[in-house]
Formats: sequence, structure tokens, C-alpha cells
Amino acid sequence: MADEDKYKRLRELIEQQEAELDKGPEELWYNGEGDILDTEEGRAKFCQLNKSSVYTKDDPDFFGGRITVFNIQGKTMTIKRRCKADTTLFESKVYDADGKQTDKYYEPYEDVL
Repeated sequence: MADEDKYKRLRELIEQQEAELDKGPEELWYNGEGDILDTEEGRAKFCQLNKSSVYTKDDPDFFGGRITVFNIQGKTMTIKRRCKADTTLFESKVYDADGKQTDKYYEPYEDVL
């Protein structure tokens, strides 16, 4: 393969990667009941299909609040949102790749997400 062809192919690969980055992560829909993250099957699907990244969405339960999902594709995901019982805390739930909850913990609420 000539150097010119190698350069052209490399340029195409770079452009493809840039196009992927420009798309950004898919929107995380969390609209209460019926959301993909409400069931084990939905969480497993989200964890398996979405790239390792951080996904956020407005929290319908708290004005100005955010729901944040830390996803490691095919391995684990953590859903972090403001705690309903004590609004001074974040509630974080950890799930395995099958969508089953493996841990739950609380942290002081800081409006940084």
C-alpha cells in the first residue's frame, strides 16, 4: 500500500472517530415509571449496550436536580440521584451487568453534577 493510500485510510479512521465523539452519549431518559432503568432487564440492556461513560438527565423529582449514571459497558453501573428521604444526601445504587443491585450508599449532597 502506498504512503498516500495509508494516509487516506488513516484520515478516514480519524474522521469516523471524530464523528462518534461529536454525537456524544445517548440521552438518558428517566421519566419515572416505565423508564428503562426501573427494571433488572432494562438496566442490563442499558449496561450492555451503552458505552462506558457518564450519562445525565434532569431529575423529574427535584427541580434543577440531575440523575447521573456511571456506566462501565458490560460490567457495572451506578445510578446517583438526590435522596428523597433526606435531600441533603445523594443516593447511589450500584448494579451488576445483569441489572441486579449489588450495593447502595449515601454521600453528602453537593450541587456539582
